[in-house]
Formats: sequence, C-alpha cells, structure tokens
Amino acid sequence: MFFILRKEPKKKLWPLFVGTIGVVYGDIGTSPLYTIKTCFESGAIIPDAVNIIGVISLIFWALFLVVTLKYVSIILRADNRGEGGVFALVALISRYFRNTKKSNRSIIIGLGVLGAALLYGDGVITPAISVLGALEGLSVASPKLSFMIVPVAVILLITLFWYQKSGTAKIGKFFGSIMMVWFISIALVAIIPIIQEPRIFLALNPWYAFHVLKSNGILSIHILGTIVLAVTGVEALYADLGHFTKYSIRFSWFSLVLPALLMNYFGQGATMLKNPDAYVNPFYIMVPELMLYPMIILATVASIIASQAVITGLFSITWQAVLLGFMPRMRIVHTSPSQRGQVYVPFINNSLLVLTVLSVLLFKSSDSLASAYGLTITGIMLITTALTIVLSHYTWKWSIPKIISVFTIFICIDIIFFASSITKILDGAWYTVCISTIFGVVMYTWRKGMQALAKIFRKKRTTLAAFSKDVGITFRKRVPGTAVYMTRTANSIPSTVFTNRNHNHCLHENIIILSVEIKNVPRVAPSKRIKEVNFNNGIYQVKAYYGFIEVPNILKIFKRLEEKAIRNIDIKDISFFIGRGIPVESTAPYLSGWVEKLFIFLFNNAASATEFYKLPDDRVVELGTRVHV
Repeated sequence: MFFILRKEPKKKLWPLFVGTIGVVYGDIGTSPLYTIKTCFESGAIIPDAVNIIGVISLIFWALFLVVTLKYVSIILRADNRGEGGVFALVALISRYFRNTKKSNRSIIIGLGVLGAALLYGDGVITPAISVLGALEGLSVASPKLSFMIVPVAVILLITLFWYQKSGTAKIGKFFGSIMMVWFISIALVAIIPIIQEPRIFLALNPWYAFHVLKSNGILSIHILGTIVLAVTGVEALYADLGHFTKYSIRFSWFSLVLPALLMNYFGQGATMLKNPDAYVNPFYIMVPELMLYPMIILATVASIIASQAVITGLFSITWQAVLLGFMPRMRIVHTSPSQRGQVYVPFINNSLLVLTVLSVLLFKSSDSLASAYGLTITGIMLITTALTIVLSHYTWKWSIPKIISVFTIFICIDIIFFASSITKILDGAWYTVCISTIFGVVMYTWRKGMQALAKIFRKKRTTLAAFSKDVGITFRKRVPGTAVYMTRTANSIPSTVFTNRNHNHCLHENIIILSVEIKNVPRVAPSKRIKEVNFNNGIYQVKAYYGFIEVPNILKIFKRLEEKAIRNIDIKDISFFIGRGIPVESTAPYLSGWVEKLFIFLFNNAASATEFYKLPDDRVVELGTRVHV
C-alpha cells in the first residue's frame, strides 16, 4: 500500500478515495445482497457444511484471482494516458497494428466493439438486480410488504437516472460517504456470526472450492454461474479509470472494499453453518433484528449507488465511441470543469432507464435477473483478458513464457465462467444478449456506413494545391470575409466549396479548410493542437487534433488562429459551411439491405455538426448533397 500513497499526493488522496468508493465500487459492493442467496435458493445444491464452505471458498478465490490479481494489479496497468475501458485498450493496441495487416486491426476493433456492446447489456441489468436485491429485505422483515418491492424499485430507478445530469463529481462526493458507511456496516454485522462459527475460515483452503465443484457434478455449472455475481462490476472498475486514478482505485480496494466484502461473505457462510435454513436470504438473516429496517434502507441506497459504476462507465465509453467513429454524433454534456473525462449522455441515460425499468417489470426478482446477468459480464471479462494478452506481448514486450505464466489461470477462469453462463440463455440471458446485439449492430452499421461515405467522397476529391492554383487563375474576384469549410478528409477540398461556388458564384477572401482529427490518445498537448498550412491565394489548411475524451472546441481554434494573424482573420466575421452528405438508398455497391436502411436512419437522427461542435447558429450555413450508398 505504501507505493500507492507515495504516487498520489496525500491532499488529493482523501477526496479521490471517497469519490472512488461512491462511484467505482458500488456495483461489486452490493453483490453480497444476492450472490449466496441465488446460489442456494433454487434448491440445486444442498446447504450442508461442505457445500457452504465450498461456495464461500469459491467466492474468496474469485475475488482474489479475478478482481485483486487480474483487474486491480494487471488490467489497471493498461491505461491509455489515464483512461480505461475497452476502447482505450483497443486504442493502445491499434497503435502497434497501425502499419500491419488490416485483418489484424479489424479483429482488435471487432473485439472492442463486442466488449462495449456487452457492457451496455450489463448496464441495464446492474441497476435492476441491485435495487431488487436490496428491497427484497422487506420480505424478510415482513412478508406482507412483498408487494411493494417492484413498484418501489421502479420509482427509485427513475430517480437515479434523473439525477445523472448532476454529474459524476457531485454524485461521487455524496455517494462516497454513504458507501463508506455501507462497507463498514456489512463488515460489522458479520463479526458475531464469524465468532460463533469460526469453521468458516476453512474456506481459505482452495481444496473446499475444488471439492464443491467435484462433488456436485453437473450442478457445478449452476454454482459457477452464480459465483460470477460476486465479481460483477470489475469491468466498470476499469472503465471508470478516467474518472479517478489507478492509485485511488487500488487504495480503496485494499484498504476498505476487499476486507468488508470478505467479512460479509464469511459472515453469511457462518450464519448458514449455524442455521442452514438461512440460505433463503443469509444477508438479512445475519443482521440483528433491531438493525434490520435501517439495514434495508442503507442497502437500498447502496444499491442505487451500485448502478453508478456501470452508468458512468457507459457514459465514458459512449463518448469515446462517438469520437472514434463507432457511434453517431449525439448530445454530450461535460459535467466537470476540471475533469474532462466526466460526461453525461442524455440519450444513453434515457435508454438505460427504459430498458432497466422494463427488466424489473419482466423479471420481478433478483433471482430471476441473476440468470440474465452473468453472460455479459463473463463475455466482457474474456474479451478484456484476450486484448490485454495482445497488449502485453506487443506493447509491454512481455515474453511468451511470462504471458503464459501470468494469464493462463485468468483465461481459464474466464472461459469456465463464460461457459457456465451460456447455459442460462433460456433462463433470462437472452434479454441481455438482445440488448448487447442491438448496440453492437448500431456500432457496426455506423462504422461501415461512414467508411462507405468516406470512400465515395475520396473518389471526388480535389487536392488543396490544385484548387489553390485554379482559384488564382479562374476566380480572381473574391467577397470579403472568411469562410470555414469543415471536412473529414484532410488534404482535400470538401464538396461544400464547389457547391457554394457553383450555386452562389462566389468565394470568400479567406478560405480555411478545417479538419478535426481524433487521435488514439486521451488528450493532445495544447502545443500540438493545431497545424496550419498556407496554400496561397487566401487558401489555408488547418488541422485540429484532439484526444478521444476531449471536447473539440472550434471557436477556441480560431481564437488561436486570430492571434497568429493569418491574413487578419476576424473571428466575428467567419462563416462556417457545413456539408451534410445525405445518404439515400440506391443500387450502389457500398451498402445493401438492412445495413443500408439502418445507416440512413441513424444518419438522419444523429446530432448535427453545428450542435456537436457548439458552433454559433447565426454563422453556420449547412449545404446538403444526396449521396447514393
């Protein structure tokens, strides 16, 4: 722990610690509400002493191997200049494959898209199962209150998603304090049961974990499918790296989260050793009667917070996907003036709200939702491990023997968990598969469609040098002012220039061809932000570079150009010409069938460049051209 404190200034560590507890560890922190209950409640395995100790042993080793060793110790090393998540991982690997075979890079990108799609499925289930798991304590306190569980869960979820617009920073400070109380509480209530049944410490012996799997035969698939619930939230832990730091995430895990989780799981096991019938809800049965209702309230609040890790992670991944060209432009709200990685995405927030409430109404209990939960989690874990293996070999320069020694056990665990989760397709996993498929198809279609548009425009492009020479000969008369033409393709003239010239028969005194390029790094240094080239005859090329978590700010670019006095550019006298290559159905060989129809739909509903780049409405001219895709 010393190396963590040494690398993070002590003045900053405490607020980061509180914020990390509130945002990053909410999901995994509420897993004790339903993990052990789900394992035994179906009646698939008998709650005898050997099985109880074996299940607790499996949970202990899952937390140690999957969370502590793989994610906290190794995966967090794969940060792209402070950013985490599957797209940050893909960006790191893509730098190596940039000049290699196209098929290699396509495979890496495909795995990244699949991992991101699975994370959306996880983001729908996490809020639902966490809130339901907490409210099910009402049935333990008073069976007559069971009818309230579903409607109260729906109300709480609506409140949670409505509050997202306040931003991660505010939520983290408020939620962090509550989650600290939660972790301390779940550890304290476990002390007495553990003292009464110290046999539970036999679970530290991995023999019991192997024995419970061996002795239950085919039922081991069910056991493993529920044990994975204990590590839900690990991918959000990595995705939320951009909101905090790897040091605060590690420090929080080792100093509070891991000890509290282990205490509670061992306490639940001890409670079941003393009273095997406690398997129906060992978490709440372990709680003293006087503390039951306060614990239900605290658990309910904690379960709301549990959803935060996945939700904020999805906001970050969506922002990265938009900038990297995997998703249509959409409205993004940056909620922190100091932390550029903290974003709120209204469309994603509202979509998650609808799908999460629907999942509560469809499944109605945490046990039913547990079947829908594991497949997306284990799929993401497997993809992350595979990508990290590639990264460790090509970027970290690890030797093959070292990779085999480090990752063999991780990849085996991921495959076993994934295989056990596949068996639950018909029991509820179909729901998250459908959700993930929808998001995956959208990302695939958008990227393929934009590649088709780029290919079409490349065929029609004119170089800047040729255009500058032609203007000097054939178009000597120019109107005052500066025209900015935005283009996706650098070093060429966008079609909007010719559209304006042919229809309005004029060109401005200054013409700036502006392209915004998103690099495979989180941030670009201000000194490398802008590159400009003068092509004579008042023609300029300006390239603006941004990282995949930054906010492209066009007006700031021109303030800097104004300072450089390129032909006395006056920012108040600029007209922005935005081209909209409107795709239409055709027999062209670029897109076909449902891909063509879906891309046209997505394109027509994407946010405009004017809105996305925050351009002044009164100085923007949009010129649309129909493109046959």
